[in-house]
Amino acid sequence: MTDPNLQKNKTSIRLALSQNYVDQNWLKNQFSNASISRYASVYDATSSVAFGDNDYFLSNLASVNFLLKGVNTVLKSIYTMQCQSIFCQWSQDLITDIVNSLYD
Repeated sequence: MTDPNLQKNKTSIRLALSQNYVDQNWLKNQFSNASISRYASVYDATSSVAFGDNDYFLSNLASVNFLLKGVNTVLKSIYTMQCQSIFCQWSQDLITDIVNSLYD
């Protein structure tokens, strides 16, 4: 299932995914406006989104679940104040993205 907002978006989007995930023809059919970057690992692909090289990470549920468990493990190992600061920043970025998407 693809996000209809991504398909309707007429501006170019940058998709990151791991090397052998999803057929190139299917991607171009679903996301004709996308610039597609493939990475050697799921970690590299997600890092490219985190550092602004790509807009979205495309993967399967098992890979994303594994990554989220890793993030949760790291967050549990740091102080509560640092954790709250990180979540606050992520929340602000998410709200900004949602608001900006409403005006695109």
